[in-house]
Amino acid sequence: MNKGFKHWFINVYWYHYKWVTLVGIAVIIVLVSLIHSVVTRTEPDITVVLATESPMTQMTAEPFETFIGEIVGDVNQDGSVSVELQALNINTDTQIGSANRMLLTALLSREDVHLYILDLETAEDFESGDFFTPIEGQSLPYTRVDAALKHIGVPLAEDTVIVAGLGNRTGDRRDEAAKVLAALIGKNDGNAD
Repeated sequence: MNKGFKHWFINVYWYHYKWVTLVGIAVIIVLVSLIHSVVTRTEPDITVVLATESPMTQMTAEPFETFIGEIVGDVNQDGSVSVELQALNINTDTQIGSANRMLLTALLSREDVHLYILDLETAEDFESGDFFTPIEGQSLPYTRVDAALKHIGVPLAEDTVIVAGLGNRTGDRRDEAAKVLAALIGKNDGNAD
């Protein structure tokens, strides 16, 4: 006796193949989502690493991100200004800080990171590693910018010394990173508003 498709689907197919079907649907959803994220991902106009001992969240670093976006503009001509800012707390007293310090080591060797903003102690730790490009007119490969960051609105502890350096592997965004660094130096010296 033929009981129809609904009976066959529930009592035969679904009973025997429900887990295979559910896993198959889940795999298809994950694949579609991954493909969508790869296809629609836009390259940022500039990538900056901000690594300090004092906790800094993406939200507290937002004024700095806006400042960079205004200087750099739409470099990749995609119609929007996109600044990728990696804010890392590298306090070695915490487990997260130690992990972020290892992440910073990896970020220092990436070609797509253009500008590094670090506290002085961290910059000194990495100074001998040939991670920074020499800055014209400077004896060190980085320069102080803490007054500039405070002026922009980035909250810093009073005794924090922050320095900025150009990545040694900045590639095609070197000029934009140099513009940001020059603006920070100008603000730090009090020559810009």
